[in-house]
Amino acid sequence: MADPLLQSLSAHRERTGEPMKVLMVNTGGTFTCLPNKKGLLEPIQSEKELNKLITDGLNLKTFVNKGLLKIRIIHLFNVDSSQMTEKQRDQIVNAIQADYTEIDGVVIIHGTDTGADTAKFLHLALPYYDPRTIWKDEIRNFNWGKPVLVLSSQVPAVDSVDDELTYRIDSDGPMNLSLALMIIADENVGEAGIITNNGEGLRGTACEKGAEVDIPPYRTDPGVPALAKYTALGIRYLPQGFLQRAGEGRTFVPFVIGGSSDYESKVITVYESSHLNILKAYTATKGSAAEALKEELPEVAIYVSKGAGNVMGRDYDLLKKMETEGLVAFRVPLPGGRIPAHQVYDVPGHEIPALNMQPQTAKYKAMMTLYLADKVFKIKKDKRREFINKMMTSAWGNEFLPRR
Repeated sequence: MADPLLQSLSAHRERTGEPMKVLMVNTGGTFTCLPNKKGLLEPIQSEKELNKLITDGLNLKTFVNKGLLKIRIIHLFNVDSSQMTEKQRDQIVNAIQADYTEIDGVVIIHGTDTGADTAKFLHLALPYYDPRTIWKDEIRNFNWGKPVLVLSSQVPAVDSVDDELTYRIDSDGPMNLSLALMIIADENVGEAGIITNNGEGLRGTACEKGAEVDIPPYRTDPGVPALAKYTALGIRYLPQGFLQRAGEGRTFVPFVIGGSSDYESKVITVYESSHLNILKAYTATKGSAAEALKEELPEVAIYVSKGAGNVMGRDYDLLKKMETEGLVAFRVPLPGGRIPAHQVYDVPGHEIPALNMQPQTAKYKAMMTLYLADKVFKIKKDKRREFINKMMTSAWGNEFLPRR
């Protein structure tokens, strides 16, 4: 039986007449760790080491030598993903943008702790539909149309035996890499923010990290199928699970949102009433102290609702009161849940817009919406609420969870 990866790369070469061109960006994580002299794992330290690990340790040089694969590697930084910041995620976005016209897809090497968060960030920062045309013309034009995949593993992909690199047969890393390369080679998927999860390609906007030691490490929303499954005969795609590759035949540089991390403090995610304490303090303060506190107020509140989209009465009253200060609030469901299209119970919160997306996805979209308001459209104060509502409730890609 032929190697499915070899088949995909060969078919790509036959279609295009060129090797598949992949950009690999390293940000750290277990995938690229090697044992040191103490026998403890530590990340590789240079682009040269990374290149050797990828081409020699994982044997991709075989495909490179056959003219089936061309790899460009960027060693961006090494960070434990539990420590990943939004500014570093902006760095990833900026590293990807410049090479769009020269590549077929992107692989981001990342730790598992926050790999799903980075996938969400990338999905929105590299929007499939151009948010500028959504606001100006109320239409959705294709924007980003090439796959960007987050590659992680719970076990290092490569080991060093007598100073020779070899892939580890007990690792989920080689399978995840193979799946990522096949998804790019097959040219079916066109969205950013995909996660390879030991034989399954998952939508990052519907994923979260599972148990610390589990393989595979990610779990997805129960109502969202995998976009692709690795089988002995190759990949089986599920068309309802992804956005199609787009933009073929056009040479263009897509619109990218590369500075949203500056707005992290302007978005608050509310899981419990105590998270609204800054709003409570502001309403209880007067004079110069209130003016000083006003500078620290969020502009968008993402309220993680209880039950069928409900809001605690005291929280609702505070959110409504803060509307006069420019706060815009949205409801999102508990993980795995949905907010129904019509409010069922006579409890507070009916008119707060509902977003059926994961809380972290909503947070990132709010940050990027504020970036657009200030840096792209320069939205004035009297139009700001309308703009934020329009951007948050319109799809830029696959960020909304399907209704049940």
